[in-house]
Amino acid sequence: MFKKIFFFFISLILFLFIFSFIYLKLTIPKRNGTIICKNVKDTIIVRFDEYGIPWIKAKNLSDLFFAQGYIHASERIFQMDLLRRIAEGKLSEIFGERMFKVDSFFRNIGIKRNCEILFDSLYEMEKEILYSYSEGVNYFIEKNKGVLPIEFLILRYFPEKWSPLNSIEIGKLVAFGLNFSFKGDMIFTEIKNKRGEEVLEKILPIYPEDAPFLNEDFKKEIKEFNEVALTLKNFYNFNFTSNACVIRNGGILLNDPHLEFTFPPIWFFNILEMDTIFMMGFSIPGIPLIIPGKNSKIGVGITSLCLDEGDFIKLKKEKIDTVFEDIKIKNKIKRIKILLKENLPVIKEKKDSVIVYFWRGYLPSHEFYSIYKLYLSKNVFEAKNALKYFKTPSLNFLIVDDAENILYKPCAWIEKRKEISIFPRNDLPKEFLKDEEIPFVLNPSKGYLFSTNNPPFKDFPYYLSVYFSPSSRARRYEENLMSLKNFDFNSLKNVQNDIKSGFAKFLIEKILNVLKDEKLDKKEKKAIEILKRWDFSFDKNKVEPYIYSKIELKIIEKYFLPLLSDTLYKEFLDLFYIPLSSLEKNLRNGNIPDSIIISSFKESLKEIRFEKYGKYAKAKFKHPFSNNKFLKIFFTKGPISVSGGPETPNKMGWLLSKPFEIFEGPSMRMIIDFKKNGIYIVLPPGQSGNFFDKNSKNQLRFWEKGEYIKIEEKNFKNKLLILP
Repeated sequence: MFKKIFFFFISLILFLFIFSFIYLKLTIPKRNGTIICKNVKDTIIVRFDEYGIPWIKAKNLSDLFFAQGYIHASERIFQMDLLRRIAEGKLSEIFGERMFKVDSFFRNIGIKRNCEILFDSLYEMEKEILYSYSEGVNYFIEKNKGVLPIEFLILRYFPEKWSPLNSIEIGKLVAFGLNFSFKGDMIFTEIKNKRGEEVLEKILPIYPEDAPFLNEDFKKEIKEFNEVALTLKNFYNFNFTSNACVIRNGGILLNDPHLEFTFPPIWFFNILEMDTIFMMGFSIPGIPLIIPGKNSKIGVGITSLCLDEGDFIKLKKEKIDTVFEDIKIKNKIKRIKILLKENLPVIKEKKDSVIVYFWRGYLPSHEFYSIYKLYLSKNVFEAKNALKYFKTPSLNFLIVDDAENILYKPCAWIEKRKEISIFPRNDLPKEFLKDEEIPFVLNPSKGYLFSTNNPPFKDFPYYLSVYFSPSSRARRYEENLMSLKNFDFNSLKNVQNDIKSGFAKFLIEKILNVLKDEKLDKKEKKAIEILKRWDFSFDKNKVEPYIYSKIELKIIEKYFLPLLSDTLYKEFLDLFYIPLSSLEKNLRNGNIPDSIIISSFKESLKEIRFEKYGKYAKAKFKHPFSNNKFLKIFFTKGPISVSGGPETPNKMGWLLSKPFEIFEGPSMRMIIDFKKNGIYIVLPPGQSGNFFDKNSKNQLRFWEKGEYIKIEEKNFKNKLLILP
């Protein structure tokens, strides 16, 4: 009897193993063969290279975007479905009660509600692209019902049909994630109300003297937003930085957006070609076209403008609309109440007033048309004209053409408002700059342009933001570019992979100067000698960046904690790079006394050993299943030790509340060289969203070493035909 039971269980385990292996094999995207499809008008040829990069060739526009939709879905359908569920507030359907607050938040913000309104304002050509793309996604879903990615099997659900609206929703979701103002404005208002204007002046990276104030308590709203953000952290988070640079000499572009490390990545590299249009570059699965990339004449890079593009506005409590929405939680329904004033979500309700949130992403714009026109451009002048339709998300575009012209152009809804607007205001935004009123830079005499999320203009007359990145990356980038004698791929990949910190140099010099007359013990003297020899590189094999980071963190704690109190200090630390900007401002202004620097050094040395930075600085590429102790081993890529830090051009970022847990940095790297007719890219951990697919991780080793893949047509050997 025992033998029968034993053999039964062994047979069952063997069967499950074989079934799982076969199922996973079947879910790997099909990259060769033939597909017959009545939805297409003519033959579509899709060639793939060894990394799973598709080169799509079609004979008409609808087939081109049908194919892009099909390929996106075949590689990333679970990711696409998850993003639209976040935007629509439908995560509870598949993950249960723990996602209810997240769904309630996004229902209230109203991405779907506003996209339904915006859809009618789109141009017919935009709708044509969106409909064709949706048909491609739906064709994949329909033809692969039985072998969809394993995430659907684990969660026991089937994706709904894709609609053109879903692509707009994902675009708006990305834009909302790049908007610092929702959380930042609340926290700065709390700091002002609880700690006063003098403390706020020290906290804010930029503090206009004429800033108006309204007393408003956001304690409850901050807590609720933090709960949503914490629950969402493995699903979605875009709030970070980027580098982009264009150089006249040779016609060169560099771009490396810094976003959260995820598996699969937010980007997908693809090439789209037909008679009248050619584009190769990075798309976001769920959205047609590409954004950063190139055609045969121009190269396009992007960074976040870091615009403060949302406002909390205090209005009279009148003419309030009430909407009820049902949120499905597995097998039950919960109804929520949403208050709207002039179709804006009510964030806070008081006796005689309400506070609404006005986000510029609610305004109509034409990003799909703009990007399509952009990749039809033959030079930067045509590109500039194409970008006048692009408003959301607020981005810096850096463009180079093959005639060695370079252009910097910010695209956004910039309000004609001079005073700071991080606090609740009494009026709705009324007037925005027209495209021709927004400054741009064309062919500067120095021969290059770059953006590291630094303020774009020195004396701009209107308020842009207090959310710009610390100056250290910009300073280091400028230093690197000015020192170059040759502008070529090899020298510029070193610029992109630079792990030295200019701010570390500044702070270490200050520390050494303050400590020169101090009495030090043996361990402290050893640390000083180590730091004196440091080249300020955040090399994972060095001890110095670890010692430096611990001292820097202690200075932040000893200076800002007494100013803010425990609760506000914790909120402040989670504002990504803002505390570093505030630290830099206060150090350069001489606000931080020497006594804090001395005590921070001494206390830090008591806590640390002389260990390599890479022992602690580790990056993980997380999947929504990475929190599951059984599944994370399959779905998480890493951890891997990395070089770079929060202040280096090759940024490896962590929250100051969780030092060394690196969770954001270069989400891709791209170098375009028109002189050599080359494009070099790396996308970590890989193209595929299927963990069983070699293409889900085969670019990670290149990324880790600062290496690239050169895109060449001769390497696209696998062929998939889509026939009518």
